[in-house]
Amino acid sequence: MVNSLSQTLLKITAPGLPDFYQGTELWDFSMVDPDNRRPVDFTQRQKILADISAAYASDRNNLLRELMEKPEDGRIKLFLTWKGLGTRRDKAELFRKGQYHPLEFAGPRSEMVFGFVRALGDDTALAIVPRLFAKAAGNEAQYPMGIFWDDTNLTLAGALATVRFRAGTFAPLGCLR
Repeated sequence: MVNSLSQTLLKITAPGLPDFYQGTELWDFSMVDPDNRRPVDFTQRQKILADISAAYASDRNNLLRELMEKPEDGRIKLFLTWKGLGTRRDKAELFRKGQYHPLEFAGPRSEMVFGFVRALGDDTALAIVPRLFAKAAGNEAQYPMGIFWDDTNLTLAGALATVRFRAGTFAPLGCLR
């Protein structure tokens, strides 16, 4: 699930056009690329999205906590897709023309994280995802969050060193300046 979320965030924020197979808005455990001709329960997805949207509008923190506690229902992936594509739409110039800057990380878990910045003028988007999750999760298969990352640091170089980031549109899954 973590790898799927990471892949989703990367394809939404990376240069180029994000490509989605219809029906993969929730978990899809196909061993090969899904066939875009197979039946998709759009009514189910519309209901889930309407529920997520209403919950986000009324109590965002509670929704985010709930999505993290129950990732197996797939709503977390639909949420990430919804908010990510919405941000991409709202910041179209940034994602269409923005420069790509790979990020560097330091510390004991620096090899377990990947990220980049998209920048255009005063707009900047930061995308960071965990990698090597199975190694990080251990026997308990817990998400690597909180103190797990305490000794790992993001290094911003050059012009990006002066950028101050704040939690953005789909935090904690992303940041915007």
